[in-house]
Amino acid sequence: MMNKLDCAVSLTNRLINYSKNGSYIYGTIENLLENDLPYLEILINLSLVEISNPIDKSSVDFHSINTFLTKDVFIEFKVGNISTYYDTLYDFITKNKFKLRQTDYFIKELNYRASRNIKINDFIIKYKTNLELIDFLKDICDYDKSLGNVLKLFFYRTSNGVELDIEYKLEDIKKIKFNIDENFILNFKVALKGSDRKQLFINELINFLDKNGNSYQKLLEGWDILISNYEISYALFLEGFSFDKIKNSSTEYFQNIVDRIYDSIAKASNYIFGVPIGFIFLLNNFDFSGISIFKNTNILILGIIFYTMIRVILFENIKQSIEAIEDELEKFLKKIENYTELNEIHEQLINFKNIDLKRQYSKIHLVKVLTTIIFIIFCLTYLYVFIDLSIFLT
Repeated sequence: MMNKLDCAVSLTNRLINYSKNGSYIYGTIENLLENDLPYLEILINLSLVEISNPIDKSSVDFHSINTFLTKDVFIEFKVGNISTYYDTLYDFITKNKFKLRQTDYFIKELNYRASRNIKINDFIIKYKTNLELIDFLKDICDYDKSLGNVLKLFFYRTSNGVELDIEYKLEDIKKIKFNIDENFILNFKVALKGSDRKQLFINELINFLDKNGNSYQKLLEGWDILISNYEISYALFLEGFSFDKIKNSSTEYFQNIVDRIYDSIAKASNYIFGVPIGFIFLLNNFDFSGISIFKNTNILILGIIFYTMIRVILFENIKQSIEAIEDELEKFLKKIENYTELNEIHEQLINFKNIDLKRQYSKIHLVKVLTTIIFIIFCLTYLYVFIDLSIFLT
């Protein structure tokens, strides 16, 4: 059974000299056919169409319409009373800005009928993507306010919040280049995972809107960028990291590593001064007269113990401390190596590992060499006292 939309589509597609004024359409049906009559009858009975003679503009009664078969008739069509008929894309967008409640509709500008077109129109695909995005944002926002053609969404986090006005134009829809994956939406609706995903996404959304002036048009243009940032953030979150936290705390992280390295080196440097002082103390207790051989031998044994403790305990602890920092750095590098957005941080850490850490190992080696030289001097002093003095005295 034909409905008024069927009739409207059929007749408006037959019009020539087509024009529109407000909610009315005007035009001429050229060479009126008998097939046109059922459509005209339904619309006339609904008081949606008036027929007139195109020559003298006189009204034509439907009962005498047969006299105009194969002739032209002029019609005035009150299309505004058919809610599912849209003359232009602008009309369609204006009346369906935030939700499309109709399953069947016709857009004259596209010559598109929702229930009849086998191949969906590219604009309709983009329009429905836009609606999916609006629905998604409404679902995850903290509060929304709607009044007529005005929709405001509010998003909050601990230290910040934004108000997003859902405002767009026809051209904004035409520029859409993304699709929203059903699984993406579904993941936010899973109770156990949705809360974390929602908070991470809102954080990235607020960051994006802060940079772009809370503009919905900019959100449409940069949706792929926002999704990329969110996916990185969520992937890092699963490993115990936050993308935003890594970006904001990178300087702090580097400084912490540097402080720990230099703290270890500072300990070694301090002992450079402690080592000669310790050996000088031992040397001061030498009997340089060579008489107390037993005393000098005991001091030598203490010196050997002192040197062994420095090499085996002190320097080994410092080395293990730096190696532990190096292992931690290596693990961190593996976690971020696959994220292109963190390439700068990754390269800085690689340079730190390959250059700065090697320098620290070189400094430790230098301290070890100097300590050994001091110990050798200590031993040579003992030998000198023992050989040149003690032996001759006896």
